[in-house]
Amino acid sequence: MDLIASQIQRVFGIQVDSIQNLKGGHINASFFVKEKNGDLSVVQKLNLHVFPMWKNIEQNLLLTQTVLQKHHSLGLIPQFYMVNGKIHQEHFDVIWRRMEYIPGKFEGHSVDSSSMAFYAAKSFAQFSQYLSDSFESLNWKEVIPQFHHLESRKFQFENAIKNANPQRRDAAETVVLGYKNGLSRLEKVVPILNFRRITHNDAKVSNVLFRNGDLNDAVVIDLDTVMPGSVLFDLGDLIRTFVPQKAEGDFSNSRQVVQQNILESLMAGYLEGWNNQLTSEEKKHLPFAGSYMTLLIGLRFLTDYLENDHYFKVESENQNLLRAMNQLELFELLL
Repeated sequence: MDLIASQIQRVFGIQVDSIQNLKGGHINASFFVKEKNGDLSVVQKLNLHVFPMWKNIEQNLLLTQTVLQKHHSLGLIPQFYMVNGKIHQEHFDVIWRRMEYIPGKFEGHSVDSSSMAFYAAKSFAQFSQYLSDSFESLNWKEVIPQFHHLESRKFQFENAIKNANPQRRDAAETVVLGYKNGLSRLEKVVPILNFRRITHNDAKVSNVLFRNGDLNDAVVIDLDTVMPGSVLFDLGDLIRTFVPQKAEGDFSNSRQVVQQNILESLMAGYLEGWNNQLTSEEKKHLPFAGSYMTLLIGLRFLTDYLENDHYFKVESENQNLLRAMNQLELFELLL
C-alpha cells in the first residue's frame, strides 16, 4: 500500500495518512484515503483492459456534471476532485481519479426495505431522465461498444464455447444448455432495443448510496458506463440486484426467492423518477427488464469463465461459473 499511497500523493498533491483497499467492485481498484488534514476521499485506479476508451468516460462525466448542474441536481453524483480541469489523471500509463467519500453505502450489498428500493430506483430514473433530455444536443460517447447488446453477447458466448479449455467446457455443460434455452425464450418476448436514452448501465444495489442514511438524498456512483442505452438496462439491473433474497455472490445451496414487495417498489420508484417521460413502447417492455439483464449478466459471467476469467475479478477458479448459475436460477423466476 505504500507504493499506492505515494502515487496518489504525487498525482493529486495530497498528504496521505492512511489508505484502505475497498473490496466489492468487479472492475476497478478502489481505495479509501484519509489525509493528514483529516479529509476523506475515494481514489480509483481504472482497469484499462476493460476501459481502453477511458477518454470517452472523461467526456461523458463532464457532460453529466454540466447537465445535472443545469437541473440543480449535482448532488445526484459524487463530487470529483479535478486537477487542471480534468477528472481523470494519467500517470505512467495508469489512470486515476479522486472523489468525495460518501458514508451510507449498503452493507453487504443488500436492501432491507421497500422504501429503500423505491428511492434508489427513483434516483436512477431521475438521473437518466435529466441526462436523456440532452441526448440529441450533446456529444455523448460510447464507452464499451454494444455493452448490453444481447446479440453481441450471444456471439461472444458462442465463440467462447468453441474456444474454451475442454475441462472448463465440460464443467459448464449443463449451465451452457440452460443459457441457450434462456436465450431462445427471451428473444421471443424482448424486441431489438432502441438505444435512445442516456443510462447508467450498471444500476445495481451497490451503486447507489444514501447520504447519512437519508432516503431523500441518494447518490448514484460508479459512473464509468454512463452512455446511450435503453431504460430496460437500468431497471433490469436494479431488479437483478435488489429483488433476489440470495445475492449474486451467495454460493450456498439455499433456494433463490424473489421479494415481490421489493420488485413492486422498484417499478413504482422507477416510473415516478421518469415523470411520465417514457414512451408507450418502453412501458410495454419494462416487465421484461429484470429477466433481460439477469440473463445477459449471467451470460457474461459464463463467457468469462469459458475464457479463463480475464474480465471479472475472481477469488476462486469456479467463481464466475457459480455466479452464472445464480443468475440462471433468478432468470427462471423472473421470466
